[in-house]
Amino acid sequence: MEKINRSLNKLANTNQFQQRYEKLKQEILKTNKCGYS
Repeated sequence: MEKINRSLNKLANTNQFQQRYEKLKQEILKTNKCGYS
């Protein structure tokens, strides 16, 4: 059971990271449009 929980936690962390990464990417794209390109 503990192994499963650990795997689920790892998955949750990955998802959180993915979401943060997407947000960051959007921000970077926005600033690039503002004239850094």
